[in-house]
Amino acid sequence: MRYNAYMNTADLLHLNRQYFHEAWELGDASVIDRFVSPNVIAHGLGRPLQGLAAFKSWYHSFRSAFSNISCPVTHCLRDGDLTTARILFSGTHTGPSLGPKPTYKPVSFSARCLCRWDNNLIIEGFNELNHLSLMQQLGG
Repeated sequence: MRYNAYMNTADLLHLNRQYFHEAWELGDASVIDRFVSPNVIAHGLGRPLQGLAAFKSWYHSFRSAFSNISCPVTHCLRDGDLTTARILFSGTHTGPSLGPKPTYKPVSFSARCLCRWDNNLIIEGFNELNHLSLMQQLGG
């Protein structure tokens, strides 16, 4: 697997932070094509998602459940072709796409994403969202 071994750790960590900042913090879905492989496999978001279209559909559904989203990366590490990010997510539950009707409650929870990179693209993601904390805050 090629992950651009010539890239120093700071470069790959910068790509990782840039992806989370632009796609998640700023909500710019157009950057997903720049950072995520067309053949991506995403784990931990319900059933495994295969392909860019499936991931984008989940992304839009998740983001549409919240307004005034903030999700800064607090920690970012690299090991070979893997990066991991810890994200502190907060927002207001204003959309029904997660299942429960909008509660208009503020929520805050942590998430982690382990990304496998190849040619500067995320080819696989292992996601851990604190669903228990989220659902408790929503009253579920």
